[in-house]
Amino acid sequence: MLTLTVKDLLLLWRNKAALVWVIVFPLAFGLTYGAVIAGNAGRRAKLGIALVDEDQSPASKALAARLAQHQSVRFVTSLADGQPFDGESAAQQVRRGDLTAYLVLRPSFGESLRSFGQGGKKIELGIDPSRQAEAGFLQGIVMEATFAVLADQFTNPEEIRKWLKVGRQEIEHARELTETQKQILLEFFALVDDLVPQLVGDISPGEEGPFGGLKLDVVPVTYDLQPRSAFEITFPCSILWAVLSCMLTFTMSIVTEQKQGTLLRLRVAPLGKMHILGGKGLACFLSCFGTACILLLLGVTCLGVRVSSWPYMLISITAMAVCFSGLMMLLSVLGRTEQAVVGSAMAIMLVMATLGGGLVPLIAMPDWMLAMSHICPAKWGVLALEGAIWRGFNLAEMLLPWGILLSVGVLSFGVGAWILSRRAF
Repeated sequence: MLTLTVKDLLLLWRNKAALVWVIVFPLAFGLTYGAVIAGNAGRRAKLGIALVDEDQSPASKALAARLAQHQSVRFVTSLADGQPFDGESAAQQVRRGDLTAYLVLRPSFGESLRSFGQGGKKIELGIDPSRQAEAGFLQGIVMEATFAVLADQFTNPEEIRKWLKVGRQEIEHARELTETQKQILLEFFALVDDLVPQLVGDISPGEEGPFGGLKLDVVPVTYDLQPRSAFEITFPCSILWAVLSCMLTFTMSIVTEQKQGTLLRLRVAPLGKMHILGGKGLACFLSCFGTACILLLLGVTCLGVRVSSWPYMLISITAMAVCFSGLMMLLSVLGRTEQAVVGSAMAIMLVMATLGGGLVPLIAMPDWMLAMSHICPAKWGVLALEGAIWRGFNLAEMLLPWGILLSVGVLSFGVGAWILSRRAF
């Protein structure tokens, strides 16, 4: 079995094209992906919003200024040719996907604040219905800024006097009030008008202001060990690609040897079935383990990748090698021709890479796709590597991914070896 293992490893070493996919491609992937993430570190994607201010009041300008200061918002007030947005052109930009949303401040928006929105809908937020997450986020941002403008008006003597003026006009035109009631209310408003400077002086615009309690406490979720560089995040994906490439290479070698009669000639020799299949599985295991260690050592020595627990890391690599060596044996029996096996194996490999986070980050997956990733062994392989590198998993947290990887590998190897032995021998 060891002789057959060495034979397969030598064939892999002589196949330069296979070595490119096993070592060079995963390394290039990790370097490129890590450089992209590192280049964008600290940058936050901003939501592009077209602003249409039809009110042009101090309140609308104050709201626009507050929204423009938000770290997640990028205001666009004009088209590419310099023409200001109107409602139709702003909606067209959102429809084309050039902007995330548009915000229209209707005429009398400032006056509607004094009546707490009783003057009708004066704010229109247009957004693509397929982007529900951004819609809820933007609604929160707009309402927060609106309350901030409203709170500022409570601390501005001139604005309070405007409020009182509107109240006096409503009292004078109120038909349900008697002249005596109107006179009493008007005298009360006049008294409040005289006391405005003193009232405003007692209201703090800071944390203890009238809307100081409407603050959202944002608490970041942190790990015991934070990634020191982007390469600590991307190198588990690189190791995943290396292991997947080894799996595909040995899957193809089994089909090729079966078609060319190599397996039959080995069976004629004084060898048992498990010697032959065990040699193939051991060669795949050693290649997966070896390439993963090579990439990891390059990351540690050249790119500053930190490993929080070397024992956990070695066990994780071993579990991944067992898992994908077993899957190699199972994939080799998906067809009887090279084209059928290579096509199905490539498709399955891409699906595993996608669901495992090698192509699409887990955070960007829709709910149904995220649920499917739980049944993908690649996802548990990446999680085991991250747990040993920067997530700081303890032994109890590492047992789940290790157990899944080992179980999938042993079961897949047993099923694949049983089917292959019945076909080839």
